[in-house]
Amino acid sequence: MYIPPPVPPPQLVPVPRLDAAPPCALPPPPPDAVVQESRERLRQRQAQFLVFAALPGGLTSLVVHLGLLIGLAVYALTQPFLGDRTISVEVVPSVDEVTEDLVELTVDIPPLLDDIVEAPLAETQTWDDATLEMPDQVLDAQLLDLLAPRMTSASDPVLGGGVESGFVAPRVRGGELATRAQRRRQALAYGATMDSENAVDLALEWLVRHQRSDGSWSFQHRAGDHQCPACLCSAEGRAGAENGATGMVLLALLGAGHTHREGQYRESVTGGLRYLIQRQKPDGNLMDASGNMYSQGLATLALCEAVAMTRYTDQRSVAAAGAGDAESAEAATPSAFAQPIDFVELSDAAQRGVQFIEYAQHAGGGWRYTPLQTGDTSIVGWQLMALKSGYLAGLSVDPQVVKRSVVFLDSVAEDQVGSCYGYMSGTRRTRVPVGSASATTAIGLLCRMYTGWPRNHPGMTLGVKRLMLSRQPNKGMYFYYYAMQVMHHYGGADWQEWNDGFRNDLVKQQRRQGREAGSWLFRGAHDDAGRLYCTAMAAMCLEVYYRYSPIYGDEAVAATTADDR
Repeated sequence: MYIPPPVPPPQLVPVPRLDAAPPCALPPPPPDAVVQESRERLRQRQAQFLVFAALPGGLTSLVVHLGLLIGLAVYALTQPFLGDRTISVEVVPSVDEVTEDLVELTVDIPPLLDDIVEAPLAETQTWDDATLEMPDQVLDAQLLDLLAPRMTSASDPVLGGGVESGFVAPRVRGGELATRAQRRRQALAYGATMDSENAVDLALEWLVRHQRSDGSWSFQHRAGDHQCPACLCSAEGRAGAENGATGMVLLALLGAGHTHREGQYRESVTGGLRYLIQRQKPDGNLMDASGNMYSQGLATLALCEAVAMTRYTDQRSVAAAGAGDAESAEAATPSAFAQPIDFVELSDAAQRGVQFIEYAQHAGGGWRYTPLQTGDTSIVGWQLMALKSGYLAGLSVDPQVVKRSVVFLDSVAEDQVGSCYGYMSGTRRTRVPVGSASATTAIGLLCRMYTGWPRNHPGMTLGVKRLMLSRQPNKGMYFYYYAMQVMHHYGGADWQEWNDGFRNDLVKQQRRQGREAGSWLFRGAHDDAGRLYCTAMAAMCLEVYYRYSPIYGDEAVAATTADDR
């Protein structure tokens, strides 16, 4: 794959290097194409339907064939351009000598992922009908004055609702995760394609085949007794970290609407949840030796999402669900996993996991490998996601913990508006040149969304521009996992451009042949966590359309655009 040569950067005073993240046994997470029917084609189909009702039967065949020819012509003329794009940004020529004259820099954006391999689709049940229409494209807001309002102080009220918890989203029926149950209705409306949904299904099949007989998963996916006989799937992770791996795969299954009460993989979800409940210590500790607080955040997040997705489910659905069906018999885990999990047992485990996260927070507002350590942005992201899902699930979450996390985010900001973030510290400089963003910037922006920043906050608008400039090969799935969520929540034209390119490239990267069919393996930062890690993270990226409802809804996106005109 061709990657354009880099553009020489402007002469800038180097930004002081942040502390490098020390190696850990559990790597971070240490933690297509669908035919998008244009409105013109949709009107043609509706018109065709009216014609069928009005014409005599003898002309129907002629109308059908003419319609097909017209449709093919429209399709051929409306395919999106998938080549390289350019983005214009403005950067200052020097950090020490800030002037009013800005330099315009045009940067060529290469394809998002490298080593794209065209491969035939595996034989599987796939989607064959796009029934929903894409929403109207909304133009993005113009970049605001970077030296206007500074970052929200931790003492300021949280904007956008949910003030009593520290989070933006209020509690709603289904914990705001109910859209997952309507996956097929939501997916195409919010940016998925038939190919991307088929890729998710293939990924889940591969993951379930590697579930072990005790209900767990391991980043060392060849270890243990599982349903990939004499497993030869390559690229194991460096550590097992069973609690963290089990939590991560459960998140991929839950993200597609599978719970322990319903769905094709309900037995697999049951087995995974039961494994975590049995491994949890009385104080809520879900860390494992090689996973530390990463595992705590991942496992607690999975438990909380399971509670949120099933809290309002009629208990009688457990009996109605049965122990499986013929469609899922081959992919399901052993029948012992069909034993129902009591809701009280599940919610109690989730609540204790939340309480352990609250206990483990450092006084400065962050989390790190072990409880009460000075925080780092990477681990903070998983803990805040777990706390937010716990809140959405109706669990008790201490709002002071969330407020302290805002103090930490302020401390690791690299500029005064909060558009980029460091690992354990930040410089809070007046201006930082727009350039390639790291995973910690994507994490920081997502946490800001959770804790109340509006869409038109200067730090958010500039942060999104940084992410748009960072779509490069070998960035690693850890960066893309968080950045995909930020762009999805942000919405507008930037999201549509990001999604169209990244989604299609990601689908093309999936392995489609042999025992590894359905999995991914990348060579970016932290991707040495192995094939199971890469597959779960990629699947969650392609589930973003229905994993969470966008924080900034259509009205917020439209209002921001109108304000900047």
